[in-house]
This record gives sequence, C-alpha cells and structure tokens, in this order.
Amino acid sequence: MIYTVTMNPSLDYLLSLPALQAGETNRSAAERLVAGGKGINVSKMLYNLGTDSIIWGFAGGFSGEELCRQLTAAGLRQELIFLHNGNTRINVKLSAGQETEVNAAGPQAEEEALQIFYRRLEALTAEDYVVLSGSLLPGMPRDSYRQIMQQLQGRGVHFIVDTTGESLRETLPLHPFLIKPNQRELEELFKTELTQRSQVAELAKQLQEMGAENVLVSLGGDGAVCVAADGRIFDSRPPGGKVVNSVGAGDSMVAGFLHGYLQTGDYKMAFLEGLCAGSASAFSEGFGTKEQVKIMAYQADKNRYQEMDYKRCGRSGLKLPAVSLGLWHNFGSYDSYENSRKMCETAFDLGITHFDLANNYGPEYGSAERNFGTILKHSLGVYRDEMIISTKAGFDMWEGPYGDGGSRKYLMASIDQSLLRMGLSYVDIFYHHRPDPETPLEETMGALADIVKSGKALYVGISNYDGVQLKKAEQLLTEMHCPFIINQNKYSIFDRTIEKNGLKETAPKLGLGIIAFSPLAQGLLTDKYLHGIPQGSRIQKNSPYLTAASLTPEMLQKISALNDMAHERGESLAQMALNWILKDDALTSVLIGASSPAQIIENTTKIRRHAFTEEELQKIDRIVF
Repeated sequence: MIYTVTMNPSLDYLLSLPALQAGETNRSAAERLVAGGKGINVSKMLYNLGTDSIIWGFAGGFSGEELCRQLTAAGLRQELIFLHNGNTRINVKLSAGQETEVNAAGPQAEEEALQIFYRRLEALTAEDYVVLSGSLLPGMPRDSYRQIMQQLQGRGVHFIVDTTGESLRETLPLHPFLIKPNQRELEELFKTELTQRSQVAELAKQLQEMGAENVLVSLGGDGAVCVAADGRIFDSRPPGGKVVNSVGAGDSMVAGFLHGYLQTGDYKMAFLEGLCAGSASAFSEGFGTKEQVKIMAYQADKNRYQEMDYKRCGRSGLKLPAVSLGLWHNFGSYDSYENSRKMCETAFDLGITHFDLANNYGPEYGSAERNFGTILKHSLGVYRDEMIISTKAGFDMWEGPYGDGGSRKYLMASIDQSLLRMGLSYVDIFYHHRPDPETPLEETMGALADIVKSGKALYVGISNYDGVQLKKAEQLLTEMHCPFIINQNKYSIFDRTIEKNGLKETAPKLGLGIIAFSPLAQGLLTDKYLHGIPQGSRIQKNSPYLTAASLTPEMLQKISALNDMAHERGESLAQMALNWILKDDALTSVLIGASSPAQIIENTTKIRRHAFTEEELQKIDRIVF
C-alpha cells in the first residue's frame, strides 16, 4: 500500500483576479476551495492514475472537517487524526498574471495525536511505500521525517521524501527510495548556482552517494533529471503544452514515478510517467487525467524484440533490424505530426530500432528532422540508447555555394544543423548522401572521419556510390581509422542497379553492410495501383520520383503478375518484395517508407518467414525482364 503523509494539510482558497493591487480592495473573478497539501496532492494524482493510496496526517476544527469531506467526496481514502485544538490551515493562493501564495502556520502538534500516528507506523512492512512531504505541524521536531524513518529502519519500508534543506539531508543516511528536490532546493542544499544542465546530474549523483536510492530533480518548464538506483541517468524535456496551473505539478511527478515503477519495475518507465504526470497537471486546472498521461507517456511494447530479426552490419559490431524506417516522405511540415508520431511509435513497438533521415527531408527542408526531434522529446527519446538514428548530407540544403555537395564546410555545418534540429548530441550513422565529382574524395572522407572524432557520429556510411567509388572511399576511411560500416543504395525487384555497378559484390568483400532504399519502387511493388490511382497517393502528389507515366499497361501487367505470385506464397506483394531483398546475405536491412501505422505493420509482418525456391526466383525475373 502507498501511504501519503501530510502532517500539516490545508484548505487551499484559490482566487483568480484580473490584477492584484497592493493596499487596495481586490475582487476575485472566480474562487475555489480545495483540499491541499503535498501528500494529498500525490494521492489525488495516484487516484487519477488508477492506483490506491491512504492519506495520513492531522486535521482540526471546521476547516479540518471540510478537508475530510472533500477527500471522501473525491473518492480518496483518508485516515486523518483529529486534533482537539486549532483548525486545519487555510492557504490563500492568488492568481493575477502571476501566482502569489499566503500560507498559514497550522495548528499546534498534540502529543496524544502524535503517539497515535507513531503507533500506526508499526504495522508497515516491506510491501509499503510511504510518501513524506510538505511542512510539519508547528511544535513538531524539525527532524520528524528522520525519526519516522529511523523508527522503521530494517523493515524494508520504501520512503519517498519530498522536503527541503536539512530536513531532507538528514534522511539520506537512512536510504530513502526516492527524493525529489527541485532546482532551487538542489541549489540551496549545495549552496551553489546551477548554470548548466549537466550540473544537475552531478549533484544528484552526490545525493545518491549520500544515501538516496533514486534522485528525481524537477526543473519546471525544463523537464526533469533522474539518477536511478541502477546507475542509469535519465534527462528529458517535458512534453509540449501550455502551463495552466503549476500547483501540484511536482507532487504529480512523484505520483507518476511511483505509479510507473509499481506497474513496470523499471526506473526508465517510472521517470517517463513521472515527467508526463507532472506535465499533465501543469497543463490542467486541477490534476492530470490518466488519459492525458497515457497520451504523453508512450511506453514501448514489451515484446518488441520478439519477432524482428537483427543482422550484423558487415564486420562491425552494430546490428540493424531487418526493416528500418525511412523518414523521406510523410514526416515533413506539410504532413500530420500526430500521424508521424504514431508511425514512429508503431515502428519501435515492432522492433524497428533504426530511423533514417537526411538534412533535406521534408518538405520543407529540415522539417523531417525537426519533427523527429519533437517525437524524441515527447515520447521516443527515453529509448535513445535502444535506437539507431542516421542522417545524411550531400544534396542541396541551403542557398549559396556551401549548401550542397561534399565539401568539408558543407558537411561540418550540416551535421551541426541536423543535431540541433533533432535535439541530439550525436547520431549513430552519418552518411555522405551522394558522390560529388567536384570535391576531392579525400576531402569528403576526411570530413566524415573528423565528424566521428568529434563525437557527433558513431559510424559513417555512404549513399548512392557505385562499386568503384566504394573501394576508393573504403581505402581512405580505413587509412583514417574511421568506422565505415554501411552503404545505402536503391534496390528492388524492379531496380537491379547495384547488381550491375559492382556495389552488391564489392561491399561484402570489404566487410560492409548494404541497406536498400525504395524497396517497393515508390509504391509500385504494392497492390496500391492495380485498380487505379487512389486519392492522396504519391503519384497524385506529383512526386518527382514517381509519375502517372510510370503506370504503363506493361508495368501494370508486371505488378499484377507479381501480386498473383505473392498471394500464392501467402504474402502481400509488398511483403514478398521486401523478402526478396532480404534473401541475400549481402543486404543488412531494407528501408521502408510509410504513410500510416497500418502500412508499417503490414510491411513488417512475415519478414524473412518464407524462403524463395530457385523456381520462384526465376519466375520473378521472367515477369520483370
């Protein structure tokens, strides 16, 4: 059970005013009276998330009766101990452009009531979680939280401590399960000013060394940083949204962390849910709902690695999924962001760990990277270490002589711009997008090598190079000790160029992988066009890579014959086309595009499940040629 302890709860009197004028009579535009206190706020958010808790603490007088009534009416379980003298405090919170609070002291602690509370503690076990947060009753010892933890030392009770200063510091040797200082409180603890985000994790580690198991630092509008008990560090900006009311956001973060941990046992998921729960409450008049948190707190499918195959990229240590997702189309500024996000999440849920971009993907140029950066920020970013993110530069990107080609200036500027758009410190693979006959290959490859040395990429690749160009690039990069691992080239049942220009034969000999783009020939190797041109299709959008002229009677006949063959194999035409590529050991991965999550699901189903007979391969060639 979770017990939220609020020693000194309150009734919060919330007043909204058009403006606050000191020394004058001010009239509110709206007012609310709500049960408050940090522990109570945690219970409210837990309730919204569907997790039970019991509220402990003290209440007194008429305001205490109203407090209990409100809690019961809200469906919350409370076991507040009533004081004989004094009233539960009423805190006034004024909203007039900015928030102003006037907090009362509260009633005096009573020895009899305190003894009742301490006796209750004796029933707690290792199955219980106790949230100690907020201020104490006047008259209670400053180290009351430490005394409570000390009383139960050795029983395995999990304590969550959300207090400040020395009251927090003195609990650390007793190893609280979680502490949650905010930035200001962290600065006060260490008597320093935080000027860089990296300092937050450093100080959080120190608090962990002092005894805390998990340290969660809330940074307001800048998100949160968590140093987890297993040594991992999580750092994320908050989901996007408009702040409506920040009261209770930090408490909601605690609730979300607890709920996420109890549901999954994973600190990463706990951090993510905590971040999203805090944001959901900040974006609401009251507390965030379970649905709001669910939308924000994407959690990857637990079985995502069960069905997908992963193949080593050449002789490198890196493995790629059989299917990778390309963000060439349908991820730009003219496309639905929500659809883009759902496609990326669907892909990851299916075990697609590789997301492929380029600086000029859009349209508009750069917009695919910007949108992907937003997706990372709002959902996928917490899984960064499970992802392969690649980008490229080589085609036209910006005006002038330095925004195209293979010059050192262009490539160095491009990687910096790409990282900024995506909010990343590095990409896993950085490609030169195409050969540049006007730039010495030594210059281009030297730039790639230096990008790796700078830490901005882990590996490099080349795209659209033929076999001869590949050999020269490989020789140069090997001499520079640069981890060159992959070639990206067009390849499909309809396009056999890499079989003719030597690349398919050369790459494996050099220990390099190949990833195939346009494996479905821009949609021709699907059943999309068998019955006419559908509304919203790529052809209809006047794509420069696929026009209505491509759909000749002869081409439609070939597509129809291949489609019949796929059905005989128990596959869709798209599935057969992808499997046809992946049949070769030389091919590491196949790069798909998509316009919907359903397409991604279809194209990852039955991958590498049906081998081709020699007769089938010959039949495909007869149909195509």
